[in-house]
Amino acid sequence: MIDWKLLLNNLGVEDREIVFTYLFLFSRFEYALKKCKYTHRENNGVSANWECFIKNVKEDFNKDRTEELSDSVTCLLDNPPQAQILDENGNLVFKRHVSTDQGPVPLRLYNCLRIVRNNLFHGGKYPGNPVSDTARDKKLLQCCITILNDFIQLDSSINFAFLETGSKK
Repeated sequence: MIDWKLLLNNLGVEDREIVFTYLFLFSRFEYALKKCKYTHRENNGVSANWECFIKNVKEDFNKDRTEELSDSVTCLLDNPPQAQILDENGNLVFKRHVSTDQGPVPLRLYNCLRIVRNNLFHGGKYPGNPVSDTARDKKLLQCCITILNDFIQLDSSINFAFLETGSKK
C-alpha cells in the first residue's frame, strides 16, 4: 500500500487544505453543472458544459461585485497559470495558453480554473517544476476559489445543486 501522506511530505506539498478545497469545489461545481443539464455527450458518458454555463451567466458576471473578486480576476488575467505542453523535442514544459487571453472574461477565467485544476490533478505543480514560488501557487488557488464561489452564486439552480447533500435530515 502506498503511504500517500509520506509521498505528499516528500513532494513538499504544502497547504494541503487549500489544494483539497479547490479540487473539491471544482469537482462539486462540475457535478452541479451536470445536475442542471449543462452537459456534453462524450462517447457513452457525459461531461460538464462550462461554455454553455458561461454563455448563460456572462451578462450577470460582475468582476467588481466585491474587492476580493476584482483582485482575484485581475490576478488570474494579468498573470494566468501556465499549461503543461510538449515542446518540439517531446519535453514537458509550461507555457501561457491562448485560451486565457481570448474571449469574454468569465470564459477566460474558466480556462484559468481548468488549467490550475489540470496542473494539480495531473501532478504538474510540485517542486522541481518551473514555478518555485509557492506563495504564487497559494495565491493562485485562493483566487480560483474566490472565482468558483462567485460562479456558484450566478445561477440559483447551480447553487442549489452544489449545496444539496442527498441526506434527509
